[in-house]
Order: sequence, then C-alpha cells, then structure tokens
Amino acid sequence: MTFESVVDDLQNLLGKRLESIRPGADIVINDLNVQNGRIGITSASGKTKSRPISELRMIWQKLQEQPAVHVDEALHGSGTSRNQPETIMANLSYIEWFRFNNKKHIAYTGKHTHPFGTKKQMSEADAEQLREKLRGNTFDNLATLVVTQNILRAIQLYKTMTGITPVTVCSGVYLFNLSGKITAFIAMSEINQLITEGTYAVINKPAGFDISQQVNINGVWFCPKSIDGLNLMIRL
Repeated sequence: MTFESVVDDLQNLLGKRLESIRPGADIVINDLNVQNGRIGITSASGKTKSRPISELRMIWQKLQEQPAVHVDEALHGSGTSRNQPETIMANLSYIEWFRFNNKKHIAYTGKHTHPFGTKKQMSEADAEQLREKLRGNTFDNLATLVVTQNILRAIQLYKTMTGITPVTVCSGVYLFNLSGKITAFIAMSEINQLITEGTYAVINKPAGFDISQQVNINGVWFCPKSIDGLNLMIRL
C-alpha cells in the first residue's frame, strides 16, 4: 500500500470527530489540501491549526519498516501536539494501537479491521506478538555500540553510507542490522553516567574480569573500558 493511497483515505476522515488514544485530545479534520501539503485541524478545545502531511508520511514510512511505531520517536520529537498525527493515523481502518513499555504504539494491520473515523485497540494476543518482535529489536547479536552527542546526524550519515534503515528502539536508541550483526547508536543524553563519545566493540564479560564502572543501556548492563585506544563495552 502506498502513502498516496493513505492520503486518499484521509478523505474518509474529513469532518468527523476523531477520538484520540489519549483521552480528551479529540480532533476534527476540517480541510485536506494535498496540493499545499497541509491538513487543517480543530482541537477539542476549539483551537484551529494546520499540520504538514509530511508528518504522516514519516509515520507511514516507519510503519512499513517496523512492527509498530511510537509516534513521538517516529517524528524525532519535532513539533508540538504530536498526538494529533497519531490520532489521524489511529483513525484509519487498517491501523490499530497498543501499549509497549508504557508507551502508545500504532501498527499497520494490512487489512480493514474497524470503520474509518474510529480507533481500535489491538487484541492482547496480537499485541503481545508485536511486543515480542519489538523486544527482538534490542541488543541480541550486538557487535558495535556508538555513543554520540548528535544522534540524528550520526544515524543519517550511517544510513546514507550503508543503505540500511535503522530500527528505533526508543528515543535516542537506534539499531542497524548488518547481516545479523547489530550496530547500536546511543545518544549521550540517554546515558546517565559519564562515558566518552566514540565507537565501542561489544564483548561478553571475560572470566575473572574486575568490574569497575557500570552503565545501563536500554535495560542491559555494560562496563565501559578504554585501553590504549581500544574502546570496549563489556556486557555483564
């Protein structure tokens, strides 16, 4: 299914009160100007604003690449009222929502499961299958870990050079799968301890290894070591 088809389907939402996943944040789409690439929206409080269709394109692209999408992360935290594009997408008949790690996620089902202009929470059985897939996009087969100040610039450069699209684990954590070997990019802001910016080879803890500094990255504990120019992230 193309994004152009998604835009066509937005016509089915015009003038309807679209229920938000977050209570009290319903919206109405008043205008759809494809030529100008804008959507006119009235919020539950009566305020009107215009949003770019390009936001929905970004979300749709992520939905084609990942089992499910957290909209804030798909939009890289840009803009305000990001529940509005989330609401629009959730009210399409082939999008369902569920929670993972206490965050709202939406997923493309590939079929019509509810009427246009309504939202549907995914069944627990289906949601758990997607959660398992999302958990799989973690640190299994992690070979390299890159800690960087400018996460968005770093992942865009790596994507351009490798041709591989990263998987967003959470805000500030992105994974690239190169023939089964995982390279993770971590924003320094996601690490609460002082670690030198750079690229780290990941190894399992050697026998008899003396643990000093420890750091938790996305739920996994590591001990960082820098020795004679060799940066290691030792999995504990």
